[in-house]
Amino acid sequence: SIEVGKSASLVVSDGDIFDYRGHKIEHLWIDGRAVDLTNHHKQLHERFKQRYNRAD
Repeated sequence: SIEVGKSASLVVSDGDIFDYRGHKIEHLWIDGRAVDLTNHHKQLHERFKQRYNRAD
């Protein structure tokens, strides 16, 4: 159970987390702290996707 004061890790995914081919992790908390899932590669992807008007 999730309660105040307990240690918890939680993953929110848009699909089956064990199927590496087709899911995306949306949010991640480890020991109750949110993990920033952005990285340099994602930032570049978003920047150039907008520049060249491509949708993924």
